[in-house]
Amino acid sequence: VRICESPEMRSQRFPSQTELFLSEEYECMSEMLKHYASTEEKEFEIDDYATVKVIRAAKALAFPPDSISVYGKRIKNVVAYGKDLQTNMQDPEKLRIAFSKACGAPLCAPRIYGEKNEGIIFEGARVFEAETSYAQRQLPSEDCNGDTTASFSTDSAYHHTLICDGMGSGIEAAESSGIAASIAEKLLLCQLPPELAARMIGSTLRKLGNECFSTLDLLTIDLMNGKASILKNGATVSYVLRDGDAQCLSASSLPLGITSEATPERICFNLKDGDTVVLISDGIAQDDEDGKWISDYLKDNYELHPQHLAAGILSRAASRYVTGAETDDMTVSVTRIKRLIPPLNDVS
Repeated sequence: VRICESPEMRSQRFPSQTELFLSEEYECMSEMLKHYASTEEKEFEIDDYATVKVIRAAKALAFPPDSISVYGKRIKNVVAYGKDLQTNMQDPEKLRIAFSKACGAPLCAPRIYGEKNEGIIFEGARVFEAETSYAQRQLPSEDCNGDTTASFSTDSAYHHTLICDGMGSGIEAAESSGIAASIAEKLLLCQLPPELAARMIGSTLRKLGNECFSTLDLLTIDLMNGKASILKNGATVSYVLRDGDAQCLSASSLPLGITSEATPERICFNLKDGDTVVLISDGIAQDDEDGKWISDYLKDNYELHPQHLAAGILSRAASRYVTGAETDDMTVSVTRIKRLIPPLNDVS
């Protein structure tokens, strides 16, 4: 007996590609909304323990607001209300230092607000800043570079640097990497977590079809504390440079757009003042699987300015090939972190 299966019955067992894409997008959207709700709740949550300590510090300095509170989990803010606060705030810098130590996080100079100047806020201060420089070289036989780069800092005090390498070279590769980089920048500026951003990029590339693939090499630095991570989807090795020592970081994952199973790998580490992070595309390391020449070059030239270091790596990589023998575009990004505020224990 042959049982004929209707299209409706078959669709219930085997969802169409469109249904799979919609399901994935709805899932990503749900996670995005949950993230926003959770983040907003944490950043406006009152820190009772820190508030008690700040109140004690205010009393010790004879600063008499009607109310004072500390809110925020990752970025601390101190808010005070009362009459004549500006007049009673005799030494703003001394107050800022005392409040910073009390809540365990650096604060900016106070800002007066309100129609009657009844409010004062000490906003959380960025501890670090990051500077990124790039160097690129396209294949001589192509009209454009298939790698796309981006570097930016967000209002929430994160610095992002990324390289997207489209599969192949030339215009098609540039289109794939350009789409991936553009979406990544927009999502990260909206404070979306890197892993979720990568999933949404992958979903978009798969919907476009036509073998629209791209790697993603994404460096994220928390400018409040120096914590950093590199998210990799099909990307080659990266390097963390500290005091002349180069640490090689690698991961094994698929490029975005190939399959929904192309999950990124995330490498976490801590940075300190003067540390440098180097991202490269496949073209730089295509003849150096163990990364020895790059590591040696970084160790010998770690004091160079990021722009000169990036240019030097690119020049050295290009010089290893006979003209016209290159097989891929080349891109280098060099990010250096600088401490803006000394540790609280060093402040008197």
